[in-house]
Amino acid sequence: MISVSGSRVRVELVGGGVRTCQGDAQVGGMVYVQGSQITGVAPNLPVVVVEV
Repeated sequence: MISVSGSRVRVELVGGGVRTCQGDAQVGGMVYVQGSQITGVAPNLPVVVVEV
């Protein structure tokens, strides 16, 4: 999370980029995002990106 303002949350995406989403989250936390909606809290695990 980059910032939270009410129900608007700025999320930094794993592949790069930033998206403004609707939902409940805390700054510094990790969440699951579908479209522009936060669908849940993700566990705080290491991120591994594999390109195919």
